[in-house]
Amino acid sequence: MVELAPTGGGTHSRRRRDGGHYGVCHVAHDRHHLGRARRCCRAHTIASTGYAADHLALMDHLGFKRFHTLGGCIGSSYCLKLCEIAPERVSAAVLQNPIGLHPEFPNYFPESHATWSKEQRAARPELVEAAVQSFGRNMWDREFVFSVMRDFVRRCTVPCLVLPGDDTPHPVAIGAELAELLPNAEQMKPWKGPDAQCDRVISFLEKHTR
Repeated sequence: MVELAPTGGGTHSRRRRDGGHYGVCHVAHDRHHLGRARRCCRAHTIASTGYAADHLALMDHLGFKRFHTLGGCIGSSYCLKLCEIAPERVSAAVLQNPIGLHPEFPNYFPESHATWSKEQRAARPELVEAAVQSFGRNMWDREFVFSVMRDFVRRCTVPCLVLPGDDTPHPVAIGAELAELLPNAEQMKPWKGPDAQCDRVISFLEKHTR
């Protein structure tokens, strides 16, 4: 399983509460400007497409032909992009706390990016401001979940488990719409809390392992 989350990286196996293993090889992927990765953000590539290419290259490198994917926050958008460009490789997707364009706060992510970009340029003087701004437009000047369109979601064949959010960056409306539009969707709510969530996610992934 490849995990696509805001930060993190590494490869390890998940343990059960009793100390045993679930039998899942867990690969956490660093985005190339976060975590331990230090590569600069790309100015002229649609961010979700560029990240998807990175994710597939990593799984190729590790020798995984098919895999599950779990995305938290913006990672849910990356999961959907993988489902769009490589559905034959994704056995199932878990969309945890998916982000999206909030109907009441449409400027939330562009404004957050402006704050983030200032922090990044202060910490990394080598970054070019125009490139960082271009990256932001490629990332957030889009609709819905910022990575795929609703038309794709309606015809997505990958089984998905939706764990909907409930705040400004993770709008209730986005989680509800994903659960409604995805043809092979299951939904878990409430889901917050490690025990029940972990058991349901593992059960869902096992059901779609082949």
